[in-house]
Amino acid sequence: MTFYEFKDLNAAPFQLNKRAINFQACPLDVPSELINVKIGTDTPVAGEPESFDVSGTLTKHNINKGQTFLGIGY
Repeated sequence: MTFYEFKDLNAAPFQLNKRAINFQACPLDVPSELINVKIGTDTPVAGEPESFDVSGTLTKHNINKGQTFLGIGY
């Protein structure tokens, strides 16, 4: 007599839950202001080009050539 054991496997594809993309001010030693940032692709892929639409009104600082820095990391 031969016995076989059958295992019930979950064959459904793995489904990722999308998380909201949030932008926030970086913790810098100098004061900064929040601006609006819209990402071109939801969700960005590491190593692939990405576009950002950045807008807003600065009330505390002017944009000065060679002094103003905008950094976006993902």
